[in-house]
Amino acid sequence: MFDETRSPEAVSDVLRRRLRELREHEVDAGELIVDNRVSKDVDDYSMETLTVAALKRVQIQGDSLSPGQQVRYVVVDADAHGAVRVRLEFEDLGRYDTAWYEDAAVRAVESVLAPVGWREGEIRQYLSETTDETLAGFVEG
Repeated sequence: MFDETRSPEAVSDVLRRRLRELREHEVDAGELIVDNRVSKDVDDYSMETLTVAALKRVQIQGDSLSPGQQVRYVVVDADAHGAVRVRLEFEDLGRYDTAWYEDAAVRAVESVLAPVGWREGEIRQYLSETTDETLAGFVEG
């Protein structure tokens, strides 16, 4: 969208529609899978990241992953503790942590719009202040 329009507003309008779909649970959880490469054994991590939670779920399932392998999961409750924060891609993916994915989407859009001066604050402000979408954002969404 940005390549076609050079419009931060148009990109933000697409984001707004996607966030609405996310909030209304119109997005299939399978489309939200996080894919991370394991860098060390689960016991060697010092922080309780989402990837560590996924690795702990792998252990609960009676398996393990070695450094260099991929772990794929959906975030279901980022604020929880331990392995309940995520579901592995082959588990029931009926729900997801909407707030976590909203933040991730805004950060992704920020990476596109930062070179033209739109940071997270500007994006969130635009999203909260506007209800009319640009024509370009509507046509391309």
